[in-house]
Amino acid sequence: MKIMMVASEAEPYAKTGGLGDVVGAISRHLAGLGEHVAVILPLYEATVPVLASRPQTIVSEDLPIALGAEQRHVRVVRVDEAGVWWYFIDDPDYYHRPGLYGTSDDGYVDNAQRFMTLVRGALAIAAVEFAPDILHCHDWQTGLAPVLIRTGHDPSHPPGSLPTLFTIHNLGYDGLFEKDILTKIGLPEELFHVDALEFYGKVSLLKGGILHADRISTVSEAYSREILTSEHGLGKEGITRLRKEDLVGILNGVDYTRWDPATDPVIAANYSADDLTGKRDCKLDLLREFGLPASAAGRPLFGIVSRLAWQKGLDLVAAVTSELVDSGGLLIVLGTGESGLEQELRTLARRYPESVGVR
Repeated sequence: MKIMMVASEAEPYAKTGGLGDVVGAISRHLAGLGEHVAVILPLYEATVPVLASRPQTIVSEDLPIALGAEQRHVRVVRVDEAGVWWYFIDDPDYYHRPGLYGTSDDGYVDNAQRFMTLVRGALAIAAVEFAPDILHCHDWQTGLAPVLIRTGHDPSHPPGSLPTLFTIHNLGYDGLFEKDILTKIGLPEELFHVDALEFYGKVSLLKGGILHADRISTVSEAYSREILTSEHGLGKEGITRLRKEDLVGILNGVDYTRWDPATDPVIAANYSADDLTGKRDCKLDLLREFGLPASAAGRPLFGIVSRLAWQKGLDLVAAVTSELVDSGGLLIVLGTGESGLEQELRTLARRYPESVGVR
């Protein structure tokens, strides 16, 4: 089977959180099972140095992308690695910027145009280069791909010609824009209604993906049930319930070829369930990396690697940090996200310089 992934991030080329981990890992795993896998990504500023050491194939120097009245021209390069064809859409005006999505909580104001460019580029590659059997789209950034196909607004893929799967990694991120964005990205206003893209007076790219994909998946069976409820549906439970029969939860896995302390070449010392002697060396190295004293190595250490968002519970962590430190614990946090949470955690690190590390 030929599988095309379209995503805003995938490690090792671009990553801000779990989405990047999963897209990279599942693509390599499917390729290892014998499937022919392609992944379509933006060529971000941060991706340029990662690609520098890898052989590249120029797919197109001048691929036309239509965005409303604007005609853009992008470069497409391909890297073949780990059995996967990695395609990169190179539009410097849109992607050669600090950060993948923006430098503030609101993101870049032209994110709809940036990710419509990704989607249009992916569908063009699907038409002339890869010819997938299925298109697997991830989160709101790629929600317009199922919309274009289902509504007949992609000239190369009439309705029903290319099956689509839309994975909801995080229901909390909608991809919300004002109504006038439709004109800017080349979609008709007739899609601005409750059965298409309209969501409380705005355009929701997440809603578009959910309603127009052939099938929907989430990151676990539990999450697939939770997003149907008013408690966890974040106001979108009415949308997810409409697709309940087409919704499935598949638990995110771990790439054990990369995340195995017995063989990991990056950590300070290797260890395993049968021999834990190297684990203390790793703890000492971690304390040193975060500026915490080696004398604290005997204290329990709590580590968090996460996007810093209330939905992840980081506000609760911040609220109990003083109690944790008073009880003898250590805390390290690695991540980026909402500016208020970032500032609160940095304040805690300054207040408890020998117990809390934040990066």
